[in-house]
Amino acid sequence: MEYEIHIKNPERQYLQISIKINTQGQEKIQLDLASWRPGRYELGNFAKNLRNFQAKNELSEVLNYTKTSKDSWLVDTKNCKTINIYYEYYASELNAGSTYLDPEQLYVNPINCLLYCHDKLENSCTLQLFVPENYQIACARPQKEKNQLHANTIHELFDSPLIASANLRHHSFEVQAHTFHVWAQGGEMLDLEKIATDFQKFTSLQIADFGVFPSAAYHFLLQISPQKAYHGVEHTDSTVIHLGPSTEVMQSLYKELLGICSHELYHVWNIKTLRPKAMLPYNYKAENYTDLTAIAEGITTYLGDWYLYKSGLITLQEFQNELAEHVQKHFDQGAYLYNSLGESAWDTWLDGYTTGVPQRKLSIYSDGALLAFICDARIRKHSANSKTLCDAMRLLYENCTETGYTLEDFQHALQETAGISFADIFREIYWGKNPYTKHLAEAFDAFHWQWQKTESTVHYEKYLGIELKNLRVEKIFPTAQNSPFMLGDIIFACNDMIFANEQDLDIFMAQTHCNTWNFQINRKGKMQMINAKKSSVFLKELHKIST
Repeated sequence: MEYEIHIKNPERQYLQISIKINTQGQEKIQLDLASWRPGRYELGNFAKNLRNFQAKNELSEVLNYTKTSKDSWLVDTKNCKTINIYYEYYASELNAGSTYLDPEQLYVNPINCLLYCHDKLENSCTLQLFVPENYQIACARPQKEKNQLHANTIHELFDSPLIASANLRHHSFEVQAHTFHVWAQGGEMLDLEKIATDFQKFTSLQIADFGVFPSAAYHFLLQISPQKAYHGVEHTDSTVIHLGPSTEVMQSLYKELLGICSHELYHVWNIKTLRPKAMLPYNYKAENYTDLTAIAEGITTYLGDWYLYKSGLITLQEFQNELAEHVQKHFDQGAYLYNSLGESAWDTWLDGYTTGVPQRKLSIYSDGALLAFICDARIRKHSANSKTLCDAMRLLYENCTETGYTLEDFQHALQETAGISFADIFREIYWGKNPYTKHLAEAFDAFHWQWQKTESTVHYEKYLGIELKNLRVEKIFPTAQNSPFMLGDIIFACNDMIFANEQDLDIFMAQTHCNTWNFQINRKGKMQMINAKKSSVFLKELHKIST
């Protein structure tokens, strides 16, 4: 298959895409657009961006076709040696997993804009870019000719995002004969030399722990925006990072840049080359159901930060603060009462990466990271600190990369590394509906760290069990199930005192000594009064970790 992308009018943000396909001997051929992209376990509906589909033979004669689903086309190819497919793709969304076009750059994530034939996924292919003469191309795939990228399979092309721009900046570094490229689009204030130096530190440690790096070269593609942004997507030979605002990337956001890049690099092993059996190979047309995304994301979240600490890029206290945020989220969400971590991993396909309905789903990132921490602590304790979770992941990688792994394989790797069973952890945490309190306490004890719980300093949080934003009730904590508030209520007065913001409310509650408050609220456009009693126990606790 030969792909071409033209950009005739970048201000309109439509890509003009054509595909040349050998169809000799085939009476019909089906073309599909992926329904999801690896790295995000939810349906993407990319076909909503596609318009003006056409099919022609080698004589430029129009061919008949039928649309058989929202993202599938069946083309009549009888007596055709080759066919050409033409369509346009609207590229207006900029994030780490999207396709985007404007007058300054062409950014392509091939899986969400290129049609494919299922029976040709293992075939080699080319992608020719028709871009301005002064554009550079940042991509893991080699250029066969000028602006023509070559991939050994469609899978490989789909796993290779690219940025084409006249403004790309580049730096590189070496680790064990592997070249790592750092590309930056935007963010003129970025110090690429410092970034490369720091990236080299966590990269070296990750490669040392696995003993091998699956790619000859690797590309960090940094999309730096003037607006607020935080998103990363993993690929086998590259990652795309979308971060902003650009003025803060080398300042307040620098640790975020290090953290997300360490996370995405670890994914090269954990989910890109070592995958759950259900994702080997990928099925781009439908959900790839598995309960192991909590392992893929949770282990990576925990160890991504651990490698920053181990390489000296963050302090122990900063690492503990990151862990404390996961603990805080676990108890604030309270979803452990109603769903297990394994079920929550499965359900990302149901409601994606939104919070969803209250207290229904655990986070495969935060709760998964706590599982990783608990397992790491048990390994360290029972191996007298001679082994860690990193050793278990290396063992799993060595044993299951070719075949894919199951949850039983993961448990076996943990057990073999530690010399003790992990059955209780997976029974009570991975599949159970329980708070992680007992296992967290054991893990902190194994690390000789202090886990401190103190009352919230925000009075309406600890007495009413609610979280506010612009006086709107955004969250009701699981400890406040009898609260008279509803999500979405807007508070404007209490005991006849009118408030401009939640800070005013907090000061009022701190200074008012009473056990019942009379709130005036706006509930879905209707003004009404509700009474709220001061809780006798603290409904919101703060979790802190220290040595």
